[in-house]
Amino acid sequence: SGTLELFGSEAITRATLNLAAGSTVKYTGNGNALANTYTITANPPNLGATYSNLTIASTDGATDIFELGAALTVNGNLTVSAGTFSVGVGNQAITIGGSYANSGIFTAGTGTVTFTAASGSYTLSGTLNGGSAFNKLIFGPTTASTAAWTIQDPMLVSAANATDTLVIFMGVEKLAQL
Repeated sequence: SGTLELFGSEAITRATLNLAAGSTVKYTGNGNALANTYTITANPPNLGATYSNLTIASTDGATDIFELGAALTVNGNLTVSAGTFSVGVGNQAITIGGSYANSGIFTAGTGTVTFTAASGSYTLSGTLNGGSAFNKLIFGPTTASTAAWTIQDPMLVSAANATDTLVIFMGVEKLAQL
């Protein structure tokens, strides 16, 4: 495993780049201190079908916006360490197979975040409420799961209607911070 860091709107021009299992793709701003918007694609260009781990780490603080251009699948962990991570104008769905940590800003729109691990222990941490609240949140695949998610910080799920706002299919959820 390792980390591939992309600055600004930098793109991979190689036909195929195979990243090791468990590797991380890290998107940063361009460091110019201006507000920039970058689009994150569901299939990282020339990197395969999905992300193993994804990190959003703006070098320009909260001014940079990283928005989804399509539904996103992260097989491992999703980390927002700086900047604004948005589901985009299409309110794209996000599927996460591991943990989620946010110390930046997450703009959920009307999108859905689904945690799909079938086994193991995972955490949700950082800013999970206020301007970074989830809209709709789903835990567990619809089949047997022994996964356990621990919510380490106060969390808000804020869809406009109560239908399917928080869904727990399988697994163990420690909701002490909800």
